[in-house]
Amino acid sequence: MSEALLQVKDLHISFDVDGKRSPAVEGFSFEVYPGEIVGLVGESGSGKSVSAMSTLRLIPTPPGVLERGEILYKGENLLSMPIADLRKVRGSEISVIFQEPMTALSPLQTVGAQLAETLRIHQELSKEQAWSEAVGWLRKVGIPEPEERAKAYPFQFSGGMRQRVMIAMALILKPRLIIADEPTTALDVTLQKQIFDLILEMKADETSILFITHDMGAIWELADRVLVMKNGRVVERGETETLFADPQEDYTRNLLSAVPRLTDEPLQRRPYPEDESPLLNVRNLRTWFPIKRGVFARTVGHVKAVDDVSFSIYEGECYGLVGESGSGKSTIGRTILGLETARTGELIYADKHDLTKLSRKEMRPFLQDLQMIFQDPFSSLNPRLTVLELLTEGLVEHNILKGSRPEGSLAERSRFARGRHEPLST
Repeated sequence: MSEALLQVKDLHISFDVDGKRSPAVEGFSFEVYPGEIVGLVGESGSGKSVSAMSTLRLIPTPPGVLERGEILYKGENLLSMPIADLRKVRGSEISVIFQEPMTALSPLQTVGAQLAETLRIHQELSKEQAWSEAVGWLRKVGIPEPEERAKAYPFQFSGGMRQRVMIAMALILKPRLIIADEPTTALDVTLQKQIFDLILEMKADETSILFITHDMGAIWELADRVLVMKNGRVVERGETETLFADPQEDYTRNLLSAVPRLTDEPLQRRPYPEDESPLLNVRNLRTWFPIKRGVFARTVGHVKAVDDVSFSIYEGECYGLVGESGSGKSTIGRTILGLETARTGELIYADKHDLTKLSRKEMRPFLQDLQMIFQDPFSSLNPRLTVLELLTEGLVEHNILKGSRPEGSLAERSRFARGRHEPLST
């Protein structure tokens, strides 16, 4: 076998939280060889991303603490490499597909400009050449109308489309090693296959991939070898076929048994009386986004994210809304909550309230009953609040806990929000 492209030796990483040292990775060691795909799997919080991101020293310090270990790329220790030399390695030699594309992409630049900038920093290309190459990569990762969408900003893309942009940015320089952190989680199965094909093309050109995922099906399709992590340690490793056929650890067996499987058993569905009214009735909903051009930002067209959609949801029902990335699923959810404005249509709630006709103030009481779990938690959670504050903020704002609503000046309410208050009465 050829020499390892990447070697991680006895890596120990911890986090300093409120003066207490919490270990995240303990004794992590592995190798990646040229043209090899190594799968790194484990439950959330097992240390997968921390281990991989430390390769390019992307763990913030503090609170992160590298206690000991070596990370050798082509024989050089990346942990002791001068930062100027490390910048030359980042992107051109080793690239990362980040798990949260919304926070990894700049909101101030168009998607095409960010891809072109990557090319111009590392390659001697003209603006025109870099732009043309950027548009070509958007086409490769399945972005529709890439010439036009290259001029859009990340917030104008769906979560799945942003993920594809992130994949294009990682692959565009054709690096020797790609660290892919949950690269296909936000994509539908058809686009997953397209991205898998791209990854396999890169592998054929001797590009190596460290593939971090919860998806054991993706590991089966792509990985040559697998590392299984739990509580910051590798608990099992081996060739993919061997590990799937005969896992040695209970933890690995539990991961494999958790893979969803289709069943022939009929689903138990709740029968609805003919006279029952739906809890939410979506009628001919249209949500369009304007395309603006020129100095005066004139509207030259519209992106028809949702165009004449109708359906009903009954009380106690779990209603599935599926479709490929960018098909308008999330926009429908955001429109129901008033986060996007409907162009036309009706959203009849409890058989009497048209949510599209309510002002922001009138909509507020309904937000206690209508909630959304967002696709990208990192960009959805306020980084200035603690987890406790985030969880209790809604209870306070809707006065669900008796006597919990803070009174007084803004400063006093600010102190309340930061936890410097008397215990809430229940």
